[in-house]
Amino acid sequence: MTSKPARWIVLPDTHLPYEDKATLRAVEHYMADHQWAGWIQLGDLIDFNELSRFEVGNNRLDKVGAIQKSYAATAAFLTRHRSIIGRKARMGYIEGNHEDRITQYLEKNPEGVGMLEVPLALKLSDRRIEWVPYWSKGTLFRLGNAYFCHGRATGINHARKMLDRYGVCLYYGHLHDLNLASKATWGNSKTLEAGSLGCLCRYDQTYLKGNPTNWQQAFGVFHIWPDGFYQHFTVRIFKSRFISPEGKQYGSR
Repeated sequence: MTSKPARWIVLPDTHLPYEDKATLRAVEHYMADHQWAGWIQLGDLIDFNELSRFEVGNNRLDKVGAIQKSYAATAAFLTRHRSIIGRKARMGYIEGNHEDRITQYLEKNPEGVGMLEVPLALKLSDRRIEWVPYWSKGTLFRLGNAYFCHGRATGINHARKMLDRYGVCLYYGHLHDLNLASKATWGNSKTLEAGSLGCLCRYDQTYLKGNPTNWQQAFGVFHIWPDGFYQHFTVRIFKSRFISPEGKQYGSR
């Protein structure tokens, strides 16, 4: 195992346009300081609050206009991140339950079919971004021995549930917290783990109505060797500030 590993950055739930802008700037500064083989977004990149159950019956809301604004914010985000990591790096965008909101909307408003689906509206193919239909088809994104998805299990032990359900080393978002479960398999010196990687959205989402949560801003850095072996770091973020795996501080003092 002498070959140099490939470095990937893994970004959890951002919920545009409700991202934490200061936190995201710090993460992007870190991204710009390094070379990357690839970039993964774990799902719920777009919030689509305008299509949520919280806005049902809101006749003052221009849903079509709000959808267009959500896509405009996301297109700008993807353009910026492609510029940061470079033209040659792979990019994988995993479908989450918030992306599924547009699918549910189109089932009731078929006039938007062929235009408003996430891969089409964001021109992911033209951007050379791989669409991973996890929420609709269960597809996982794989890098060596590590797998990535948006996540489905809930409850205090969701990492254990995900590990037992999939039986592979798996990293995901969805719950916005940090949770890790591991187990060793007897006889072959193999350890499996599953972990949630936090979020990059604001903590003061309106639907929370001020209630406390166990959300944690964070992101992942993965080093993948050609033989599938990997090492990863979960970088916790506090008040839009963090220390990188390399020991440098990012964000406001």
